[in-house]
Amino acid sequence: MKALIIDDEPNGRDILETLIVKFIPSITEIKTADDVEIGVQQILSFQPDILFLDVEMPGGTGFNVLDDNRISDSTFHVIFTTAYENYAVKAIKYAALHYLLKPIDIEELKEAISRVAVAESLSAKTLTEKLHENKFSDRLRLVSKQGFDLIPCSEVIYCKSDSNYTRFVLVDGRKMLVSKTMGTYQEQLENNGFLRIHKSHIVNLSMITKYIHGKVGQVQLNNGESLYVSKDLKSKLLNLL
Repeated sequence: MKALIIDDEPNGRDILETLIVKFIPSITEIKTADDVEIGVQQILSFQPDILFLDVEMPGGTGFNVLDDNRISDSTFHVIFTTAYENYAVKAIKYAALHYLLKPIDIEELKEAISRVAVAESLSAKTLTEKLHENKFSDRLRLVSKQGFDLIPCSEVIYCKSDSNYTRFVLVDGRKMLVSKTMGTYQEQLENNGFLRIHKSHIVNLSMITKYIHGKVGQVQLNNGESLYVSKDLKSKLLNLL
């Protein structure tokens, strides 16, 4: 991890940097700044994972650093380091992970870093959950040799299983062959108004214009094509039309 120390007192910066080097091996890069403006510039250029932030400094406070719109796109964990107890409540409002009083106690410093580890773990979990939520996305990610296309589900008429491949038929007439099985996309498609009507087909229900009775039922689609409906899936389809 990378850490940035913003503190106007040289002794304060030196002591904290020494403690980090000696006791916090997870921090591998450290930079320092001695005022608000230089601190903001360092955040932009260094992109730290952890910001050790003093409160009272010439030309402003640590809170002025966090309020600066220039760093609104930067992400880091904030740990306040100050000799003043009276800013603790305000620090909490700024989502600080810890509030270390000078002189800094090494056990308190370790506790602060352990909170960073927990926060990072929760962030990773959130990312995993978001990836899981992709199955509810209304855009399909269709991979090709050149990269991938993001296709709105509403632009898909149906898809067809083709061994270990899936062929997507789109409203603009394109047919896209993807090297993934149809089952890979089934849950996402069914969350967006599609239904598997046959072992080989998943169809956009909004694209069906007609149901045709017969020994084997069929649906007619708005592009003029017709697809067979499996007997065991017929009742489910008819309940949704």
